[in-house]
Amino acid sequence: MPTREFLALITMRKLIFIFTISCLFLFKTEVSAKDISIKQLQKYAQQGNPIAQARLGALYYDGKGVKQNKTQAAVLFKLAAQQGHADAQYNLAILYETGVGIKQDKQQALHWYKEASKQGHSDAQFNLSNMYSSGSGVKQNNAKAFKWLKKSARQGNINALFNLGVMYELGKGTKVNTRKAYLSYKKAAKKGYAPAQYNIAVMYTDGRGSRKNKKRAAKWFKKSAKQGNAEAQYNLAIMYGKGEGVKKSLSKSKRWMRKAAAQNLIPAIEMLKKLESMQ
Repeated sequence: MPTREFLALITMRKLIFIFTISCLFLFKTEVSAKDISIKQLQKYAQQGNPIAQARLGALYYDGKGVKQNKTQAAVLFKLAAQQGHADAQYNLAILYETGVGIKQDKQQALHWYKEASKQGHSDAQFNLSNMYSSGSGVKQNNAKAFKWLKKSARQGNINALFNLGVMYELGKGTKVNTRKAYLSYKKAAKKGYAPAQYNIAVMYTDGRGSRKNKKRAAKWFKKSAKQGNAEAQYNLAIMYGKGEGVKKSLSKSKRWMRKAAAQNLIPAIEMLKKLESMQ
């Protein structure tokens, strides 16, 4: 088994990042009849029905039932968005942000994210927060990023819950509050979000935002590790090697360290060499 001197070289690592990639194309399909035909949708869309316009736009974007035409999808989303259809506003914002089917325009993306966000669209609120956080299409403003992120998180948006934890932990757009960071991470962790599971495990390890609890730390590292999080696999391997929070097991330590090393995590590669030399 590993010696104390060897294990003293191992340190925990913290994974923190702000999720800044837009959630792409969440198309909701609220129409009165599930089996409504394309021709009927086209008829209602031409009559100015925003639900039909939004649904038909989604079909054109995906190429389902019609020949794929992302430009036509953008036209239909815009017609529905101008009538206040929140999902269409959200989808149009993404098209403007990414330049798909329409000329890229970050200002227009910001505008339509705002319109959808005002109607309580959680994904739009999340993406609007990201634009303020990154300064994309608008002056960078952490306070506004925090404001919209909090609204999205209150609706249970898993990415927003994680980012909110990051902002509380780092004091971005708000005062540092490790307890609130812990609570936000935990909500996302319970929904199965691997990075949040990792961060909550580290907080249990360090005793930040909650009391130290190695058993709970190991539990959450394992959940994250099973989803392929390399840092979680690395730390779980360490805990098995030390017998902290779990029963000591060199075989399990090696197994999880191999998984982390297979993802080219440098500390894991280096530690695996030492572990493999042990009997």
